[in-house]
Amino acid sequence: MKISYRNYPILEKLQKGKLGEMVMNSLDLDFFVSPEYNILNSTLMKNAKHFLEEINVISNSFEEACSKSDNKLLDLLFDILSSKEFDLSYSGTFILSGGYIYFLRYKFEKKTETYSALLYWFQKNMLIGYYNTDNDPNNAITWFCDDYKRMYNIETEVQTTEEAYSTIFRLILFKLFKTYAEVETKELKAHSVLREVDCKYVNDTQLPITYLDSKWFTNLVKSDAFNVRGHFRLHACGKGLQDHKLIWINEYTKSGYTAPTRMLSQTNH
Repeated sequence: MKISYRNYPILEKLQKGKLGEMVMNSLDLDFFVSPEYNILNSTLMKNAKHFLEEINVISNSFEEACSKSDNKLLDLLFDILSSKEFDLSYSGTFILSGGYIYFLRYKFEKKTETYSALLYWFQKNMLIGYYNTDNDPNNAITWFCDDYKRMYNIETEVQTTEEAYSTIFRLILFKLFKTYAEVETKELKAHSVLREVDCKYVNDTQLPITYLDSKWFTNLVKSDAFNVRGHFRLHACGKGLQDHKLIWINEYTKSGYTAPTRMLSQTNH
């Protein structure tokens, strides 16, 4: 696994805080010479420091595990939002396979029940989409490149909004699991190489990067108990019960089921 400015040129642009020249389809030319693009660019410059707060490389196993359990994790996320017990403030960058990169800044305040979201996503050096609530979810700005809309049959404003929401929640689920579950992480300092038995991890940029793996989660989503019933819960722990840990709760006892050793499991009778 190698992360470099050559493989991911948008990282260098993020570091400089300016998009500059972008790869584009001729059908998108009007957008790139419009005032809206200038606003998009200036907004990126203002928020670049937030996107640089953490840069996460999502492994295939981590992504696959999350995709298999989207519904369960979404249930947990909506429970968190409706409970008004947690603030959700996530800022950072996500790098996925296929050269896809997402810049996200999301904020939900439990006291006021307000949220704001800012999202850019790219493939290599091509801007795919942009979403910005500008602190007003009812007046969000959303844009997709023509290739992306044709590929996923996005034709209406409703479909555009749904695609943006879906992307944002997917990234939040990545972050949710990283924060509360016992996932395997590898911290790659700038210009560093990490060698392991079966792989070499290279960070050829000036940015610190975190590689997320998910052996724990992969074991969990492949278990029969998960596929039948059950749910995730944030379990209070630590000194004064101020910390939280993601746990799995079985809805009923299943004969012969053995939980992975790193999973804290409870059973309802």
